[in-house]
Amino acid sequence: IGLPRDKQGNYYIAMACQQDDRSLAAAYLRGTVVKLVPQAPTSRNPEAFRLEKLTGGHRFPTGIARNRQGQLFVTDNQGNYNPFNELNHVVPNRRFGFINTLERRPGFNPPLTPPAIDIPHPWTRSVNGICFLETPGGRDGAPPMFGPFEGHLIGCEFDTSRLVRMTLEKVGGEFQGAAYPFS
Repeated sequence: IGLPRDKQGNYYIAMACQQDDRSLAAAYLRGTVVKLVPQAPTSRNPEAFRLEKLTGGHRFPTGIARNRQGQLFVTDNQGNYNPFNELNHVVPNRRFGFINTLERRPGFNPPLTPPAIDIPHPWTRSVNGICFLETPGGRDGAPPMFGPFEGHLIGCEFDTSRLVRMTLEKVGGEFQGAAYPFS
């Protein structure tokens, strides 16, 4: 939920995992966050975008958002191999905790990146759409629109029909945070 775009015209999407017995081709890019890089279509390659895999190991990454500083975050829902809802900071080449069916083989033990926030279960089960509360640019001298919540992240919790507020802070070069009921 969400289709963030950066200043270079790249889009970002998140792909649900692969838990069934589909083919390798059908499982391509499952459980990943992907950058769509614009390119000029040609007769040899009619694609308008080149796909660039950023991260893997996501179960069901439904919410995706960028903050004003350009940092990309994605929520991931609890379920198989994932006991919590998560907020993950998307950094290229990182791997999170879910293992797709086709990846389950002896010796496959990728390094695990912890989430920025483990969102408590069961009061959240499915944090989907997310957005940063950030005052739009061009409001010189005007106070922030979101008061004490400026810069915080809001997530839509599907199962319990509530909003969840999240705060983030960089500690030792990594984002960490907390989640709070908001509505």
